[in-house]
Amino acid sequence: GEDIVFLRKIVPGGSDRSYGIHVARLAGLPSAVIENAKKILHRLENSALLQEAKVNKINEKTAAAVEKKETFQKSNKLEIDPKLASLLKELKNLDINNLTPLSALNKLNDLKTKVEQYIESKDMEGNNIA
Repeated sequence: GEDIVFLRKIVPGGSDRSYGIHVARLAGLPSAVIENAKKILHRLENSALLQEAKVNKINEKTAAAVEKKETFQKSNKLEIDPKLASLLKELKNLDINNLTPLSALNKLNDLKTKVEQYIESKDMEGNNIA
């Protein structure tokens, strides 16, 4: 396990491993220096693994929070029946300041009739909302 044999052509660029300690040993550096370098490398690798684990944990928590937010938004999205939306729009657009008392009563009666019809249609669908 401690020896390294290069079976590949060496080309410029990066590597997924560090061969510095092996090269230092081949270059004849003292064994105390090599052993110290191994200890430092081991600490750095452990630190990197710990940091990677922390980043992964943060990423998992972030993904879970985003999913939770999306689920919350979907579940709280207000969907209004088109018939009810039409009634609400009609009521919103009503200019009560320009109605005579009689036309206001007639409009109120008209809206009340439409609401009752809407409620009856929902009751017939099995959605008892009265």
